[in-house]
Amino acid sequence: MKILATILFLLFAYFGHSQDISEPIVSSKGIDTVDNISESFYGLAFLYGQKYFFDNIQNQLSNSNIGNFTNSISIGFIGETQTSFMYDYYGYYFFSYNLPKSIVMNDTLNQKLSAYDVRFSLAGQNIIKNRHFHFFLTEGLSFGRMKLVNDNNEKMKNPYFAPYIGLVSGLSFSQFSVLIIAQFDIDLSSTKWKKTFFSDMQEIDIPNVKQSGLNISLGITYKI
Repeated sequence: MKILATILFLLFAYFGHSQDISEPIVSSKGIDTVDNISESFYGLAFLYGQKYFFDNIQNQLSNSNIGNFTNSISIGFIGETQTSFMYDYYGYYFFSYNLPKSIVMNDTLNQKLSAYDVRFSLAGQNIIKNRHFHFFLTEGLSFGRMKLVNDNNEKMKNPYFAPYIGLVSGLSFSQFSVLIIAQFDIDLSSTKWKKTFFSDMQEIDIPNVKQSGLNISLGITYKI
């Protein structure tokens, strides 16, 4: 239910605040619009990414097989947002789900690690924009949680809230585009693990986790 509500929120945020650009420009075929020439980069986006943690999360979780990264899949929107404050900016709205990992803590405790986060831009600056290539910088907020589940279905969560800076570049081909995003997160939330709703708390001492890191994502967009 939380995931469905988040996706609906992203749909509302994108379609409620994004508008097409209608500035006319002259091409070899006559009057055209920026939307027709370069905005194919914007629309519905699907991403696959990895997050590399600045702190050694493998040591933080007393684990030998997790590595220092997680894999994720994302769905969302990317484009230019027009606000009521007369400030237009380039950014994105994404829901990301980290693929679950089976880990062994302290060499004896079996756990499944998963996570999700929501990212939405609050500002952005266009750097390069032409017919087939676009590159911009965006700033925003990301929030979500990391979760551990043991063999007894006892759960623990580590909430996550972070401002971010994202670098976005993409190549456009008609209605489709390919893009790459590098996002730097600085986790400002509590590092402590907490009990989840409707679940018993694990009776083990789980080390605190800081989720600051670098997200590298590759994906495609479809202009809608």
